Amino acid sequence: MAFKYAHDHSAGSPVVARRWQVISSLVILITTAFVIFAAYRNENDSLTSYRGSINVSQETVDTAWSDLQEISTRPHSYNSVEHERVRQYLVHRLRNISASVSHGQFAQVIEHNEGHVFTKDHGGQQAYFEGENIYAVVEGTLPDKAGVLVSGHYDSVSTSFGTSDDGVAIVTLLALFEHFLLHRPSRTVVFNFNSGEEYMLLGASQFTHHYLAKKVEYFLNLEGAGAGYKTAMFRASSYGALKALSGAPSTSGNVIMQDMFAQRVIKSDTDYSVYDVFGLKGLDMAYYKPRSRYHTPQDSIKSTSPNAVKYMLDNAVNIVTKLSSIETDDVAEDNTGVGVFFDILGAYVFVLKLETLTKISLTFVILNPVLIGYLVYELAKSEKRFKLRLVSLLKLPILLVTLALTNLALINIISKINRDSIYASDVPVFAIGSVLLLTSFSVYAGLEKLWPSNSSIYQILELWITFWILSIAGVVSQLKLKLGGSYIVVIEFTAVTAATGIGLLNLLNSENVASVSETIELSSAVNETQAAERQDQEQQVDEEVEDSAAEDAPLLADLSSYALPGTKLDNTVNEEILNLVQYFLLVPIPVLLLLQIGFNSVESLRYGVADGSPHILPYASIAVIFSLAIVHLSPFIPKFIRSGILSTSVVVLWIFGTILLLSYTFTAPAFNEKTKLKLFYEHTINVTAPGYVDETKVLGIPPYVEQVIRGLPSGKSGQVDCEPFGELGVLNECTYPGPSPGLFIGPGQPHEWTKASVIQESPSSYVITISGHNTRGAYVTLPKSLLNETGPLEYEVLSSQTIAKVDNAKILGKFHSFELWSRCSLVNSDCFSPFVLRISSPNGVAFGVDGITAGSQWDGWIPGSPETSARPGRLPSLDELYHYIPSWVTFQKKSHGLVRVFKNLSL
Repeated sequence: MAFKYAHDHSAGSPVVARRWQVISSLVILITTAFVIFAAYRNENDSLTSYRGSINVSQETVDTAWSDLQEISTRPHSYNSVEHERVRQYLVHRLRNISASVSHGQFAQVIEHNEGHVFTKDHGGQQAYFEGENIYAVVEGTLPDKAGVLVSGHYDSVSTSFGTSDDGVAIVTLLALFEHFLLHRPSRTVVFNFNSGEEYMLLGASQFTHHYLAKKVEYFLNLEGAGAGYKTAMFRASSYGALKALSGAPSTSGNVIMQDMFAQRVIKSDTDYSVYDVFGLKGLDMAYYKPRSRYHTPQDSIKSTSPNAVKYMLDNAVNIVTKLSSIETDDVAEDNTGVGVFFDILGAYVFVLKLETLTKISLTFVILNPVLIGYLVYELAKSEKRFKLRLVSLLKLPILLVTLALTNLALINIISKINRDSIYASDVPVFAIGSVLLLTSFSVYAGLEKLWPSNSSIYQILELWITFWILSIAGVVSQLKLKLGGSYIVVIEFTAVTAATGIGLLNLLNSENVASVSETIELSSAVNETQAAERQDQEQQVDEEVEDSAAEDAPLLADLSSYALPGTKLDNTVNEEILNLVQYFLLVPIPVLLLLQIGFNSVESLRYGVADGSPHILPYASIAVIFSLAIVHLSPFIPKFIRSGILSTSVVVLWIFGTILLLSYTFTAPAFNEKTKLKLFYEHTINVTAPGYVDETKVLGIPPYVEQVIRGLPSGKSGQVDCEPFGELGVLNECTYPGPSPGLFIGPGQPHEWTKASVIQESPSSYVITISGHNTRGAYVTLPKSLLNETGPLEYEVLSSQTIAKVDNAKILGKFHSFELWSRCSLVNSDCFSPFVLRISSPNGVAFGVDGITAGSQWDGWIPGSPETSARPGRLPSLDELYHYIPSWVTFQKKSHGLVRVFKNLSL
């Protein structure tokens, strides 16, 4: 089938043909610009104009906002008095909702204040935990059907007000509890207001030991790793649960985030992992931007909005309604199968099984080459002069190599001049994109001068070969690594195959293939003889026709002499229409999906530098995504070169704009008040006799961390010691003599704040006793070298601050850090009884206590200034940091305890 354009005699005019070239180029330019804008706008939607769905009333949002203000008044970590205030508030609200709506007929509010749990092994870390979860239950009309768990945690970290992590989730659970009491579901819905999530996901672990855990099959976990923007679906444990997303309004999510968790590119974790390992099937939804506020004082009520609350509410109501309906399938293969999901501009989520994606991928990898090969064969055996030239398939490889070298050079230059500029600004994203696009146009301008072509079919064939190879790699990743993110390759390969097939069909059915096909022999350069022959041929063509019909009009005017003759005007117009059809197959949808992934990846990875991740990750994601987008555009770049749109003045202006973007990237402040540099704080006191060592530690990116500390009153003494931290050495840990904790812990001296002793039962068994003043938390650390010698040890909790004698509390493993958390009341100040822990070798391997430390930790910080640090709850060294750091700096806790007082054990 040939693409014919019905036109009158005026279509033969060179002016009309030129006009078609310009119009089609403008259509491509405007559409591409819109695609970039739409993807960027979607990623940076602050929800200022979000109205929500009809499922959530404004009254519900107002009530949730009021609850959120109450919950996030102060930091409320598990080891704080504020935690108990929040807990009592939630119990009171739940009981009032239950009494006013259902009158207790099919609702329960359960305070889980018994038992203990161990968590899973967190890289050699383990914890004994006595939790304080709250469960609210709405019994479904079909109680025998497996129910749905909705989970959020009401504890915050000690350096954050916990508004988005995880206050919005908690008020969402309150609103959902009332909603489903008013609209009783078919399946029972259990709401887990858990605590201890910030301590190694301990609240979720506690739920898995409760009888309610056996009554649910599906779950929705609500989290926060950012503040004030949209939530996104991070992960899905099964296709069965994922179907609740399909068609949900205003939902964002991409399986690539799930792949990044699975491959540990994102190293943080949520309660989702606990429920997934337990065997439940569910979803992980969370705020994810801006991560610079995560776990810092900026995660406050001022950093979010009622619209952000409404967004999570809307999504949660839709998802839980579907999960709790009788229509939710209990199909084994759905609940065991991995799901693939992605959205388009947050308007619609596509969902399918990974198994289905793999079948589609394999089918395309096998059948698409058969289809394209058949068309090429038909062309080759026809009498039309279609010849596949090797030179025609070199342009894309040359472009890819050039883009790779350009990316390496750019990343290296930015890393040396202003490595962290990506943290606070999107300008580096567009600077790199502009450089890559400008490079691509320059490369094609040179290649068109060297090897002119009359048709884009060869560039599209190059794309097809490239994406066929990528599709093979995608199938391997699906089969071997269970990576669903390769869906984008399937979409790209499908689009490229369609565009290639249409181009080949057009050639097969056209009357004169030679007039639109390649006629240049393989050559490394155009020699003088060939140039002379071409000039003689051009003299036989009317000059005006040459300008309008030649397929090689230049990027700059002096390349016009390389136009090839013989192209008929009507075929030129026909080719413009064909190219537009191919463009709309190749670019808008595939590039939109690519850019969504790219902008999302940058947002997810850019803040990792402050956490100690390699700075290369966000820049690499920019480079890969923009390069792939340019590859999709590459068949149409010669069109712009030939159309004359990119005149010399336009190109100069483009170069000037790119220089401005790069200049800003090289000189702009890496951090600002909106996206602050994140530091990590901890105060340690070693009370090993005869004296004690009192130190404040701050971890951060050099040289900024040293600069900040030396600006503090305590840092001006000059006694600041900084050294690389961790295996990568990206961060520096600085130690300096900050103010002593004082009343943050209690009256007296550090030796009175915690006591630790050890008794040897045998050469392979020791009993350690730890007591701390006014704290729920204690810990023991063992040197890793000791564990290498002994192998797994048995850790047995004999008694806690809450339970006089703990039964069946033992676990085996190679744990270099063992934490103990009780549920004793800090309000009543009854946390004085000791923890008693036995550590022994089950194989009888003798070991000593040298290098083992034991101590207590405190978290109940109330933000204030140095002038108020004499009050209980104020931590002088942290208040100093809070008060004196620059406006472009913030901080979070380094470990579970803001203050850790410990002792080196000895017999």
